[in-house]
Amino acid sequence: MIESKKLRVKELNEPLIEDLLISINTLPLKKPYKLSFVTLDRFQSIQVKLRFSNHKETIAEVVPLLGYNDESEEEIYDSIIAWKDELVGKKVSKAREFVSSFISQKPFTTSAILTAIDLMSYSVNPDTHHSIKYVVPSSTTETDELKSLLLNSRDSIKVKLTQDVDADINGLLAVKKEVLGFHSNIRFDANQAYDFEAARKFCELLQFTKLDLKTQYIEQPFPVGKENWIGELRKQFKSIAFMLDESIVTINDLDLATTNDVEYIKLKLFKQGGIKELLEIANEANRKGIKVILGNGVATSISNEIENEIYMKNKALFVAPLESNGFKKLI
Repeated sequence: MIESKKLRVKELNEPLIEDLLISINTLPLKKPYKLSFVTLDRFQSIQVKLRFSNHKETIAEVVPLLGYNDESEEEIYDSIIAWKDELVGKKVSKAREFVSSFISQKPFTTSAILTAIDLMSYSVNPDTHHSIKYVVPSSTTETDELKSLLLNSRDSIKVKLTQDVDADINGLLAVKKEVLGFHSNIRFDANQAYDFEAARKFCELLQFTKLDLKTQYIEQPFPVGKENWIGELRKQFKSIAFMLDESIVTINDLDLATTNDVEYIKLKLFKQGGIKELLEIANEANRKGIKVILGNGVATSISNEIENEIYMKNKALFVAPLESNGFKKLI
Protein backbone atom coordinates (compact mmCIF):
# COMPACT_ATOMS: atom_id res chain seq x y z
CA MET A 1 0.00 0.00 0.00
CA ILE A 2 2.87 2.41 0.85
CA GLU A 3 4.48 1.64 -2.53
CA SER A 4 1.19 2.38 -4.34
CA LYS A 5 0.89 5.74 -2.58
CA LYS A 6 4.44 6.65 -3.57
CA LEU A 7 3.66 5.74 -7.16
CA ARG A 8 0.53 7.90 -7.22
CA VAL A 9 2.45 10.86 -5.76
CA LYS A 10 5.12 10.45 -8.42
CA GLU A 11 2.51 10.38 -11.18
CA LEU A 12 0.82 13.51 -9.80
CA ASN A 13 4.16 15.33 -9.68
CA GLU A 14 5.23 14.28 -13.17
CA PRO A 15 5.94 17.39 -15.23
CA LEU A 16 4.10 18.33 -18.40
CA ILE A 17 5.59 19.48 -21.68
CA GLU A 18 4.55 23.14 -21.79
CA ASP A 19 6.04 24.05 -25.16
CA LEU A 20 8.02 22.65 -28.09
CA LEU A 21 10.11 25.01 -30.20
CA ILE A 22 11.86 23.97 -33.41
CA SER A 23 14.54 25.73 -35.44
CA ILE A 24 16.87 24.92 -38.33
CA ASN A 25 20.47 26.10 -38.13
CA THR A 26 22.88 26.02 -41.08
CA LEU A 27 26.47 25.42 -39.95
CA PRO A 28 29.30 25.47 -42.54
CA LEU A 29 32.16 22.98 -42.36
CA LYS A 30 35.89 23.69 -42.30
CA LYS A 31 36.26 21.51 -45.39
CA PRO A 32 33.95 19.24 -47.41
CA TYR A 33 33.11 15.97 -45.68
CA LYS A 34 33.12 13.13 -48.22
CA LEU A 35 30.80 10.16 -47.80
CA SER A 36 30.13 7.51 -50.43
CA PHE A 37 26.69 8.93 -51.27
CA VAL A 38 27.18 12.68 -50.74
CA THR A 39 29.76 15.35 -50.01
CA LEU A 40 28.67 17.77 -47.30
CA ASP A 41 29.81 21.38 -46.99
CA ARG A 42 27.44 22.21 -44.09
CA PHE A 43 25.29 20.59 -41.44
CA GLN A 44 21.60 21.45 -41.23
CA SER A 45 20.87 21.05 -37.53
CA ILE A 46 17.17 20.71 -36.70
CA GLN A 47 16.99 21.68 -33.04
CA VAL A 48 14.13 20.91 -30.67
CA LYS A 49 13.75 22.83 -27.42
CA LEU A 50 11.32 21.55 -24.79
CA ARG A 51 9.95 23.59 -21.89
CA PHE A 52 8.53 21.69 -18.94
CA SER A 53 6.09 22.61 -16.20
CA ASN A 54 8.87 22.20 -13.60
CA HIS A 55 10.63 25.19 -15.25
CA LYS A 56 13.33 23.08 -16.89
CA GLU A 57 14.35 23.54 -20.53
CA THR A 58 16.28 21.10 -22.71
CA ILE A 59 17.57 21.13 -26.27
CA ALA A 60 18.47 18.31 -28.65
CA GLU A 61 19.06 18.05 -32.38
CA VAL A 62 19.06 15.89 -35.46
CA VAL A 63 21.15 16.56 -38.59
CA PRO A 64 19.31 15.05 -41.59
CA LEU A 65 21.44 12.88 -43.87
CA LEU A 66 19.35 11.75 -46.81
CA GLY A 67 21.00 8.66 -48.27
CA TYR A 68 22.01 7.38 -44.85
CA ASN A 69 18.29 6.80 -44.43
CA ASP A 70 15.20 8.13 -46.23
CA GLU A 71 14.15 10.97 -43.87
CA SER A 72 14.56 14.35 -45.57
CA GLU A 73 14.93 17.65 -43.76
CA GLU A 74 11.41 18.67 -44.81
CA GLU A 75 9.86 15.40 -43.62
CA ILE A 76 11.59 15.60 -40.24
CA TYR A 77 10.56 19.21 -39.72
CA ASP A 78 6.96 18.64 -40.83
CA SER A 79 6.55 15.54 -38.62
CA ILE A 80 7.79 17.37 -35.52
CA ILE A 81 5.45 20.29 -36.22
CA ALA A 82 2.56 17.85 -36.75
CA TRP A 83 3.28 16.14 -33.42
CA LYS A 84 3.49 19.39 -31.44
CA ASP A 85 -0.23 19.49 -30.61
CA GLU A 86 -0.06 15.86 -29.50
CA LEU A 87 2.84 16.54 -27.13
CA VAL A 88 2.25 19.97 -25.58
CA GLY A 89 0.20 19.68 -22.41
CA LYS A 90 0.98 15.98 -21.99
CA LYS A 91 2.83 14.36 -19.11
CA VAL A 92 6.39 13.47 -20.00
CA SER A 93 5.80 9.71 -19.85
CA LYS A 94 2.78 9.90 -22.16
CA ALA A 95 4.62 12.14 -24.62
CA ARG A 96 7.59 9.78 -24.63
CA GLU A 97 5.35 6.77 -25.16
CA PHE A 98 3.73 8.44 -28.18
CA VAL A 99 6.98 9.47 -29.88
CA SER A 100 8.85 6.21 -29.17
CA SER A 101 6.18 4.26 -31.07
CA PHE A 102 7.58 5.83 -34.27
CA ILE A 103 11.29 4.96 -33.78
CA SER A 104 11.34 2.15 -36.34
CA GLN A 105 9.57 4.26 -38.98
CA LYS A 106 11.21 7.62 -38.24
CA PRO A 107 14.42 7.15 -36.24
CA PHE A 108 15.85 10.58 -37.09
CA THR A 109 12.58 12.42 -36.44
CA THR A 110 11.99 10.81 -33.07
CA SER A 111 15.56 11.16 -31.81
CA ALA A 112 15.58 14.90 -31.16
CA ILE A 113 12.32 14.81 -29.18
CA LEU A 114 13.15 11.71 -27.16
CA THR A 115 16.64 12.97 -26.35
CA ALA A 116 15.23 16.32 -25.24
CA ILE A 117 12.79 14.49 -22.97
CA ASP A 118 15.55 12.30 -21.52
CA LEU A 119 17.74 15.33 -20.83
CA MET A 120 15.25 16.48 -18.24
CA SER A 121 16.79 13.89 -15.90
CA TYR A 122 20.22 13.37 -17.53
CA SER A 123 22.93 15.91 -16.72
CA VAL A 124 25.59 16.74 -19.31
CA ASN A 125 29.00 18.28 -18.66
CA PRO A 126 29.94 20.32 -21.77
CA ASP A 127 33.65 20.16 -20.87
CA THR A 128 33.79 16.36 -21.07
CA HIS A 129 35.16 16.37 -24.63
CA HIS A 130 38.49 17.79 -23.44
CA SER A 131 39.41 14.41 -21.92
CA ILE A 132 38.14 12.19 -24.76
CA LYS A 133 40.04 10.81 -27.75
CA TYR A 134 38.26 10.81 -31.09
CA VAL A 135 38.83 8.87 -34.27
CA VAL A 136 40.26 11.06 -37.08
CA PRO A 137 38.33 11.10 -40.39
CA SER A 138 39.82 10.82 -43.88
CA SER A 139 39.05 9.10 -47.20
CA THR A 140 40.68 7.04 -49.95
CA THR A 141 40.44 10.07 -52.27
CA GLU A 142 42.36 12.36 -49.90
CA THR A 143 45.69 10.57 -50.24
CA ASP A 144 47.91 13.45 -49.07
CA GLU A 145 45.87 13.86 -45.89
CA LEU A 146 45.81 10.12 -45.28
CA LYS A 147 49.56 9.87 -45.75
CA SER A 148 50.07 12.68 -43.25
CA LEU A 149 47.83 11.03 -40.67
CA LEU A 150 49.61 7.69 -41.06
CA LEU A 151 53.07 9.24 -40.89
CA ASN A 152 52.05 10.95 -37.67
CA SER A 153 50.84 7.61 -36.29
CA ARG A 154 47.39 8.77 -35.29
CA ASP A 155 45.83 6.16 -32.99
CA SER A 156 42.70 5.50 -35.05
CA ILE A 157 41.72 6.76 -38.49
CA LYS A 158 38.30 6.42 -40.10
CA VAL A 159 38.73 6.08 -43.87
CA LYS A 160 35.62 6.77 -45.92
CA LEU A 161 35.25 4.57 -49.01
CA THR A 162 33.59 5.57 -52.28
CA GLN A 163 31.20 3.83 -54.67
CA ASP A 164 34.21 2.85 -56.82
CA VAL A 165 36.15 0.00 -55.25
CA ASP A 166 38.98 0.31 -57.80
CA ALA A 167 39.46 3.96 -56.86
CA ASP A 168 39.50 2.97 -53.18
CA ILE A 169 42.12 0.30 -53.80
CA ASN A 170 44.28 2.57 -55.96
CA GLY A 171 44.13 5.29 -53.32
CA LEU A 172 45.40 2.93 -50.64
CA LEU A 173 48.13 1.53 -52.90
CA ALA A 174 49.29 5.07 -53.70
CA VAL A 175 49.53 5.84 -49.99
CA LYS A 176 51.42 2.61 -49.36
CA LYS A 177 54.17 3.64 -51.79
CA GLU A 178 55.13 6.51 -49.49
CA VAL A 179 54.33 5.09 -46.05
CA LEU A 180 56.49 2.14 -45.06
CA GLY A 181 54.28 0.85 -42.25
CA PHE A 182 50.75 1.46 -41.07
CA HIS A 183 50.79 1.96 -37.30
CA SER A 184 47.26 3.30 -36.89
CA ASN A 185 44.09 1.30 -36.39
CA ILE A 186 42.01 1.88 -39.50
CA ARG A 187 38.22 1.80 -39.66
CA PHE A 188 36.93 1.60 -43.24
CA ASP A 189 33.41 2.93 -43.79
CA ALA A 190 31.51 2.21 -47.02
CA ASN A 191 28.15 3.69 -45.97
CA GLN A 192 26.31 0.92 -47.91
CA ALA A 193 28.20 1.70 -51.15
CA TYR A 194 29.44 -1.75 -52.18
CA ASP A 195 27.84 -4.72 -53.86
CA PHE A 196 29.06 -8.20 -52.99
CA GLU A 197 31.75 -8.38 -55.69
CA ALA A 198 33.18 -4.96 -54.78
CA ALA A 199 33.37 -5.90 -51.09
CA ARG A 200 35.00 -9.22 -51.93
CA LYS A 201 37.61 -7.42 -54.02
CA PHE A 202 38.34 -4.97 -51.21
CA CYS A 203 38.62 -7.78 -48.66
CA GLU A 204 41.12 -9.54 -50.92
CA LEU A 205 43.26 -6.40 -50.87
CA LEU A 206 43.21 -6.30 -47.09
CA GLN A 207 43.78 -10.00 -46.45
CA PHE A 208 46.18 -11.02 -49.20
CA THR A 209 48.12 -7.89 -50.31
CA LYS A 210 51.17 -6.83 -48.31
CA LEU A 211 49.78 -3.52 -47.13
CA ASP A 212 50.46 -4.10 -43.43
CA LEU A 213 47.08 -2.51 -42.68
CA LYS A 214 45.91 -2.63 -39.08
CA THR A 215 42.27 -2.91 -40.05
CA GLN A 216 39.87 -2.72 -37.11
CA TYR A 217 36.78 -3.39 -39.23
CA ILE A 218 34.85 -2.60 -42.41
CA GLU A 219 31.70 -0.64 -41.59
CA GLN A 220 28.36 -1.23 -43.33
CA PRO A 221 29.69 -2.36 -46.73
CA PHE A 222 26.21 -3.28 -48.02
CA PRO A 223 22.78 -1.65 -48.19
CA VAL A 224 20.31 -2.25 -45.39
CA GLY A 225 18.62 -5.57 -46.10
CA LYS A 226 21.80 -7.24 -47.42
CA GLU A 227 23.37 -8.05 -44.05
CA ASN A 228 23.52 -11.75 -44.98
CA TRP A 229 26.23 -10.87 -47.51
CA ILE A 230 28.52 -10.09 -44.57
CA GLY A 231 27.92 -13.62 -43.30
CA GLU A 232 29.04 -14.91 -46.69
CA LEU A 233 32.16 -12.75 -46.70
CA ARG A 234 33.11 -13.88 -43.21
CA LYS A 235 33.33 -17.46 -44.48
CA GLN A 236 35.98 -16.37 -46.99
CA PHE A 237 37.80 -13.69 -44.98
CA LYS A 238 37.93 -14.86 -41.40
CA SER A 239 40.57 -12.33 -40.33
CA ILE A 240 38.42 -9.30 -41.27
CA ALA A 241 35.86 -7.89 -38.85
CA PHE A 242 32.71 -6.06 -39.88
CA MET A 243 30.40 -3.46 -38.38
CA LEU A 244 26.73 -2.62 -38.84
CA ASP A 245 25.66 1.01 -38.57
CA GLU A 246 22.68 1.97 -40.74
CA SER A 247 21.18 -1.49 -40.17
CA ILE A 248 20.98 -1.04 -36.38
CA VAL A 249 18.04 1.11 -35.29
CA THR A 250 16.19 -0.81 -32.55
CA ILE A 251 17.24 -3.47 -30.09
CA ASN A 252 15.65 -6.14 -32.31
CA ASP A 253 18.17 -5.33 -35.07
CA LEU A 254 20.96 -6.88 -32.97
CA ASP A 255 19.84 -10.21 -34.41
CA LEU A 256 21.28 -9.05 -37.75
CA ALA A 257 24.71 -8.91 -36.10
CA THR A 258 24.51 -12.22 -34.26
CA THR A 259 23.19 -14.22 -37.23
CA ASN A 260 25.78 -12.84 -39.66
CA ASP A 261 28.89 -13.05 -37.46
CA VAL A 262 29.23 -9.25 -37.18
CA GLU A 263 31.58 -8.23 -34.38
CA TYR A 264 30.78 -4.50 -34.08
CA ILE A 265 27.80 -2.17 -34.19
CA LYS A 266 27.64 1.63 -34.27
CA LEU A 267 25.26 3.61 -32.06
CA LYS A 268 24.40 7.30 -32.48
CA LEU A 269 21.84 9.54 -30.87
CA PHE A 270 20.22 10.45 -34.17
CA LYS A 271 19.05 6.93 -35.01
CA GLN A 272 18.44 4.94 -31.81
CA GLY A 273 15.63 6.99 -30.26
CA GLY A 274 16.72 8.75 -27.07
CA ILE A 275 19.37 8.22 -24.42
CA LYS A 276 17.20 5.50 -22.89
CA GLU A 277 17.05 3.39 -26.06
CA LEU A 278 20.72 3.88 -26.88
CA LEU A 279 21.77 2.54 -23.49
CA GLU A 280 19.34 -0.38 -23.73
CA ILE A 281 20.83 -1.42 -27.08
CA ALA A 282 24.41 -0.98 -25.81
CA ASN A 283 23.73 -3.13 -22.76
CA GLU A 284 22.07 -5.88 -24.80
CA ALA A 285 24.86 -5.84 -27.40
CA ASN A 286 27.45 -6.31 -24.66
CA ARG A 287 25.42 -9.16 -23.24
CA LYS A 288 25.50 -10.81 -26.67
CA GLY A 289 29.25 -10.27 -27.03
CA ILE A 290 28.94 -7.56 -29.71
CA LYS A 291 31.38 -4.63 -29.48
CA VAL A 292 29.86 -1.14 -29.55
CA ILE A 293 31.30 2.01 -31.11
CA LEU A 294 29.62 5.27 -30.10
CA GLY A 295 29.40 8.61 -31.84
CA ASN A 296 28.08 10.70 -34.69
CA GLY A 297 30.38 12.47 -37.12
CA VAL A 298 27.44 14.36 -38.64
CA ALA A 299 26.33 16.36 -35.62
CA THR A 300 27.11 19.50 -33.65
CA SER A 301 28.31 19.88 -30.08
CA ILE A 302 24.68 19.56 -28.95
CA SER A 303 24.58 15.84 -29.80
CA ASN A 304 28.27 15.13 -29.40
CA GLU A 305 28.38 16.43 -25.82
CA ILE A 306 25.49 14.13 -24.88
CA GLU A 307 27.22 11.15 -26.53
CA ASN A 308 30.42 12.04 -24.67
CA GLU A 309 28.54 12.09 -21.38
CA ILE A 310 26.95 8.72 -22.13
CA TYR A 311 30.42 7.32 -22.74
CA MET A 312 31.96 8.82 -19.60
CA LYS A 313 29.18 7.38 -17.44
CA ASN A 314 29.22 3.94 -19.15
CA LYS A 315 32.78 3.35 -20.38
CA ALA A 316 32.54 -0.42 -20.02
CA LEU A 317 29.85 -0.54 -22.72
CA PHE A 318 31.86 1.08 -25.52
CA VAL A 319 35.06 0.61 -27.51
CA ALA A 320 37.25 3.74 -27.67
CA PRO A 321 38.04 6.02 -29.39
CA LEU A 322 34.68 7.70 -29.92
CA GLU A 323 33.33 8.99 -33.22
CA SER A 324 31.48 11.95 -31.67
CA ASN A 325 33.62 14.30 -33.75
CA GLY A 326 31.04 16.17 -35.84
CA PHE A 327 31.61 19.36 -33.84
CA LYS A 328 35.28 19.31 -34.88
CA LYS A 329 34.25 19.61 -38.54
CA LEU A 330 32.45 22.92 -38.01
CA ILE A 331 33.96 26.35 -38.65
